[in-house]
Amino acid sequence: MPPAQRSWMELKDYLHARLVSVIDLHMLASLTDPAVVRHEVRLVVERLLDVEEPLFNRVERETTIEAFVADALGFGPLEWLFDDDRVQEVRTDGPATLVCRGADFEPSCVPFRDEHQLRLITRRLLGHDETAFVSRVIEWEMPENFWLTVRFGATPWQPPALHFRRLRPNVPPAVIPPPRLPPRELRAFVRFVKACHAAGIDDLLTAEEVTLRPLAERTVDDFLAEEGQARRGAREDRGAAAERGAAAVSRRA
Repeated sequence: MPPAQRSWMELKDYLHARLVSVIDLHMLASLTDPAVVRHEVRLVVERLLDVEEPLFNRVERETTIEAFVADALGFGPLEWLFDDDRVQEVRTDGPATLVCRGADFEPSCVPFRDEHQLRLITRRLLGHDETAFVSRVIEWEMPENFWLTVRFGATPWQPPALHFRRLRPNVPPAVIPPPRLPPRELRAFVRFVKACHAAGIDDLLTAEEVTLRPLAERTVDDFLAEEGQARRGAREDRGAAAERGAAAVSRRA
């Protein structure tokens, strides 16, 4: 089917079939880090999408890749909600999903595709099939900072109901200000950089120490000499001002 005539679901099913046919399953099974597995699958999906949908813009391409990888390896549409710091609660009753970002619940823009996907994601969340649990209600804390409650139906054909409640608000990482030199050291460093530039040294990281050391010593010597001269000039100015003040006082007397 031409790419232009494909729906999202048809494209996803086609990518999934192509992924299974081209990826090295033995290599994938040998990987123990989930992040590495996700990265390898993403690379394959990127190459497949470049062939199948080369006209996708950057946003469409990135959204398609993220959605496919989340559907194939992760928690499907729930991943978009877990990553949204505004989401406080998520409820699913069948494929329909409700999201609470403030005081009220509203339908999610990324619901489950169907009941089969809901059951698949539930098995991934719990690590087992629902038939392995005796209790009809399962509760546990997820690493994604959510408390999960799963309620199974009274009969096997009833879909499970999921309830996610955020435990703690996501705290943004502390912003560490960049180090700042004191004004005196900063002036000396700026002078040193200018001296390096005048000597034809544009990259301080790759320059050899034998080349930089004489420039640094000369810069420090010149800086200290000018600083001393400025201090002497300031003292002379203060002395002259004091003498002028004393002379004015004596004239008034």
